[in-house]
Amino acid sequence: MGTIQCTVFTLIVEKNLSAWKLKINMELHLIVLTAVFGGVVRTRVHIWWMKIKGPFYVPIFKPVGIVFATIFGISFFANSLHYGSVMGAIIIGIGYYTVMWGQIREEEEHEDHGVESADFIEKRAPLLQEEMQV
Repeated sequence: MGTIQCTVFTLIVEKNLSAWKLKINMELHLIVLTAVFGGVVRTRVHIWWMKIKGPFYVPIFKPVGIVFATIFGISFFANSLHYGSVMGAIIIGIGYYTVMWGQIREEEEHEDHGVESADFIEKRAPLLQEEMQV
């Protein structure tokens, strides 16, 4: 639905039909490579790691992707780097890793105490369990 809306909006805004012609240049290569990497390679790597390590380890690498995107943007596409952006990325990264560390730590504590996963869900979300019983 979003694609259809964008197409209609763009057809209304852009009257020049020559703007719709694809030009083989660096930007088109970047779009294709991003689609291939983001849609295929990254998804396969995430599924593979999830099978090996579990669901908590895959999202840990999200801030690392932000760092790589920033480095490649500065290196290849002449993007400028601002102090506020760097500080914001650092704060977001620290917060993200703190939350993930807490979730992993909480899961390890429940495993150490011998709490079954069903018991853990019951104690954590009793309202959802009540809805399911009705």
